Amino acid sequence: MSKYYRCEVCGKIVEIIKEGEGDLICHGKPMKEITEREVNLYLQGLEDLSEIPAVPEEGFKSVDDILNFAIKVEEDSYNFYKYWEEKLERPQMKKIFAGFANEELKHKKKIQEIKEGKKLKLPESANKKVIDLKIGDYLVDIRPDSEMDFQDALILAIKREKAAFEFYDTIKELVESEEMKQIFEFLANEEARHKLKLETIYDEQIYTEF
Repeated sequence: MSKYYRCEVCGKIVEIIKEGEGDLICHGKPMKEITEREVNLYLQGLEDLSEIPAVPEEGFKSVDDILNFAIKVEEDSYNFYKYWEEKLERPQMKKIFAGFANEELKHKKKIQEIKEGKKLKLPESANKKVIDLKIGDYLVDIRPDSEMDFQDALILAIKREKAAFEFYDTIKELVESEEMKQIFEFLANEEARHKLKLETIYDEQIYTEF
């Protein structure tokens, strides 16, 4: 069975197919052993996973194109939260990230059902405006790193949820159907709720330390 190692400086990944002696060194430091799942995520790009794809400048040719793009956004979001759920040590954050990963799968399922022509019944509170604490607006961008601490993980997640909200808020203006507008507004508000939950944790556990 192959083993995989990654340089924490340059990001180079090495696959070991035959055991040998000594340490693998890159940029003067021992390379870190990683799992095959981590290899796949690194190859996809942690930088990409931490950001919501921008709406293409050329726009979309059909509603199906929009839905396919939205499905990809939800898949990336799921992978993002599952990855950091496994990386983080604090049980509270592992639980929160696991919950968000599950929510992104539900969103993906809803979008797939829309593609299949199913009529979705949204809860009455689905499009109720969510409070914006705007904490994320004043936080410095964080580069994803496997050694991130609790505060940095929170900032990264807050920034991602902010971008996800803005993505769906933009998408809802690109569709003509009132039903589709309501669905994308619902998804935007779902991401806004995630952001509010994360910002509340940040406010209670980070700001209060200063």
